[in-house]
Amino acid sequence: MVAKPVTSILKIFLVVVATMGIGIQASAQVFEVSSPNPSVPAGSGSANFDLIFSIEQTSGAFIDTCGFSFQYSHDPAVLQFSGTGAEPTGALSALDSGQGPGFFDGQTFTTGFTVGTVYSFSFQETIVFDVPKQVVSVGYSAVPSAIANLTAELITVVNLSNTLGSPVIDNIISNCSGGTETLLGADCLVTLLPAPPLNYEISTPDQSLLATQVASQGIAADFRIVQQQDDPADITPTNGFSFAYGHDSSLLNIDSVTQGPDLAGLKGGSGPEFFQESLFTNGGAVGCLYDFQVTETLTFDSSLHVATFNYSAVPGAFTNLSDPVDTVIQQSTVLGTPAIESVVVINGGTAVQAICQPATFSIQPTPAYTLSAPAQTASFSSATGNGSFDVTFELQEDSGNPGFPNNTQGFSIGLGHPEGQLSVSGGAEAGVVGDLSNGSGPDFFDINTFSNGITFGCVYSFTDPGGNVLVFDVGRAVVTASYDTVPGAFVGQQDPILLSLTENNGLGTPAVEQVVVVNSQSQSMFVAGCTVELSPGGGFDRGNCNDDSGFDIADAVVLLTYLFLSGSVNCELACDANDDNQLNIADSVFVLSALFTGGPQPPGNGSCGPDPTPGSLTCDTFNSCL
Repeated sequence: MVAKPVTSILKIFLVVVATMGIGIQASAQVFEVSSPNPSVPAGSGSANFDLIFSIEQTSGAFIDTCGFSFQYSHDPAVLQFSGTGAEPTGALSALDSGQGPGFFDGQTFTTGFTVGTVYSFSFQETIVFDVPKQVVSVGYSAVPSAIANLTAELITVVNLSNTLGSPVIDNIISNCSGGTETLLGADCLVTLLPAPPLNYEISTPDQSLLATQVASQGIAADFRIVQQQDDPADITPTNGFSFAYGHDSSLLNIDSVTQGPDLAGLKGGSGPEFFQESLFTNGGAVGCLYDFQVTETLTFDSSLHVATFNYSAVPGAFTNLSDPVDTVIQQSTVLGTPAIESVVVINGGTAVQAICQPATFSIQPTPAYTLSAPAQTASFSSATGNGSFDVTFELQEDSGNPGFPNNTQGFSIGLGHPEGQLSVSGGAEAGVVGDLSNGSGPDFFDINTFSNGITFGCVYSFTDPGGNVLVFDVGRAVVTASYDTVPGAFVGQQDPILLSLTENNGLGTPAVEQVVVVNSQSQSMFVAGCTVELSPGGGFDRGNCNDDSGFDIADAVVLLTYLFLSGSVNCELACDANDDNQLNIADSVFVLSALFTGGPQPPGNGSCGPDPTPGSLTCDTFNSCL
């Protein structure tokens, strides 16, 4: 069994100490190992947590210690190990100026774990346990079948045992005099909690980022809280919150926690009275109290942005990355003393355990090219569920790409969308692509739409591939995709909905790859995509100047009355039929031409949305889109 070296090394250690002329003394000191009793939310169907074991000398004169071993067991029907098992922490990992102990061995079994450590083979490192000092961290998770459909608290015991290892690992501590002292162990009670009657969810979106982007800009994780209740009557005002998230300290540092914009309206616009960050090597936490008189409240019937955790890369962590690296941030139950809990406060002082969703940061090797678009906003009708919007994507070459800036000859793109919420209605070339060949466009431009995405394929020129080229030393528009909402997903929705347009490498047969062509060779493209926030109501319908939900000659008459007879309109944007950001007689002519002589329809006519070409015209109200 792999655990043999622990016993062997500890015995050798004691023999060496004895041969130094220091007699083995009778045991007069007693030590105890223990861990806090955590309460772990398990209502989401998963429960991950760390137990932090500390040692304290509980009797006798305080003495130096030079090593220890112990074992703890658990019920395998309820708990299992997660992560890397047992690891040094606290006082143990701080030995030798942070290098840790000279020897440490942690073994995991189906029913428990063992640890054994010698602080230093030169006998220069010791620990005095005059107060409880953290020494070992062990990652656990609940067995899914044990917490499936959990309706009541499930309490399970992690306790000191004497059956693990071959030979069995002893529960002892070295006194640095060639002998050992008594090491007792307190039971640890782990309480697995069902989903609370009031279900508050804390989350931040998964993110896919470039290694160079993380190195230069870091990662901003926007945390939101929402109350998930089937019955609107259960929506409960809150007085504050706190939550803690851990991260991999070998990859990320947390630099700050900043206040979310949805807290700014508290206290008459001055924000919450208490908002405090807590930063740790392996995590971050925040606590917020809206006001000390406990009169200010917030309801989370819609998702509110309450805090942003700002991370930076550990120097060198993502340097020369060749393969993607995924790192997860998730709820921590061990940050702070006492540990900071993830709760929402109601009723002037009642803490409700929150469900903290994990988030994955996928760090991508820096590609030659990146396709992206800024965050989009659009609207939909709550009555019909209808909405539409266009997104124009830009391509840019990384300045570190050999040969930068390179002459490109074409590209292919696969762009995905959430199938149940959006449908793609089409696409088009944009910007510099449409300008090729003096405005006639590329020789080949192919678009294919699917239920979950759209593909673009482009070859600039078959006859002059070396001369008809494009350079992307800065971001330049290349394609536009048009989307409609799936009505059934949006009818009756009263809150904004955040969606993502992302890379999809499985569209088409064979699947379309994300590449840019340089010197007839493919170079990698990272599709950063974009987010789209769809809000109910709002927006306007271009051409519907009189706001009657239709498009007819009355709209031209209303506009002429407004221009020449001191009439009034509520939405100038809706009357700007030709979308030139001006309001004049040309718009009336445009409407009449569309109605009677086969002229083009006003852009976007028949659907509600924000102005895709913002200018100086205004829109005070537009009832047809509410």
